[in-house]
Amino acid sequence: MARPVDSKWPISQLFAGLATRGVVGRPDGTEVQYLVWLYGDYQPFGHAGVDIACPVGTPIRAMRAGTIVYAGWGEDLPGDDSWGPSGYFRRWGMYKTFPGIVTVSKADGVDEYDIYGHQSSNEAVSVGMHVNEGQIIGSSGDTKTRTEKVGAHLHVVTVADPVSYSTNWPRIIFGCVDPTPMFGTTGPVLQGATTNAATTQAQEEDDDMKTIFKDSAVNDGRIWIGDGITRRHVKDEAELADLKKGDVEGWLKLHAGGAVRNLPIGAMGVEVRGPAEIGLFRKRGEDAIWAFGGGQRWHVPDPSALAQMRRLNTVGAIALTRDGEIMDVDSLDGLGQVSE
Repeated sequence: MARPVDSKWPISQLFAGLATRGVVGRPDGTEVQYLVWLYGDYQPFGHAGVDIACPVGTPIRAMRAGTIVYAGWGEDLPGDDSWGPSGYFRRWGMYKTFPGIVTVSKADGVDEYDIYGHQSSNEAVSVGMHVNEGQIIGSSGDTKTRTEKVGAHLHVVTVADPVSYSTNWPRIIFGCVDPTPMFGTTGPVLQGATTNAATTQAQEEDDDMKTIFKDSAVNDGRIWIGDGITRRHVKDEAELADLKKGDVEGWLKLHAGGAVRNLPIGAMGVEVRGPAEIGLFRKRGEDAIWAFGGGQRWHVPDPSALAQMRRLNTVGAIALTRDGEIMDVDSLDGLGQVSE
């Protein structure tokens, strides 16, 4: 069996990781507390798949031989909104508004399905096509819908119970099992991507904590709306005006008056004053990862956002630590002085 992308690309979220059930959300808490504060109880049993942090365009290989049963946009998946045979079970448990460009392969010899989500392209395959283990089936990406994006990564799922989509935590979550035993070599795992319980396959976008910003790392002048995980371009001036009104209504909370800030994508949710320089830190004895920039600090919301911020190092947006390295510090005081 084969790892779906090269082993140099690290796992950023493990199967059954970051369970949100019973967690009290806190803006200044641990990583999972911060996620619950942002999104609520969005993955009660934890993550039902595995995320691998890899750049857009990374070749994806079939983990095992099988037949392609779906290759297209998640928005075009079949089924209604019921949790049953006419709804989610018709589309292998997936939300339509989550996986972006997605490929589903029925494994040879067993009633199991392998899912590869958030792709940039899967034109290498078509429904009915047989693929061999290790065969290139597409390219990784950052797609969520036709108009929305996530942080670049590959979302890998194996559905082992395509009949009742049962949960027997932590071995099986909504019909899904850990796909990493098929990887051959697991490869590196980002620190903090721990297994602590298990998710629905989707990480639904929450409308409560958004900011509007320009990407200072790209400097293309376009305006985005998003949070630490999901973002999209603002369509036009009329939508921008409506978004600014949303600040008055209390859901656009991250910037006073709905102001547009110049931020690298990895810094969404804070106002970075001055140069867009961001450092990554962990206070000794704590698991939560912090980012620092422009005299402010904030929790990095999830491994996908962390991977995005590390990539920003290559374009000069992370300058306070070398290569996006996470620095262990004794105190959060004076973080601006930690530069080596």
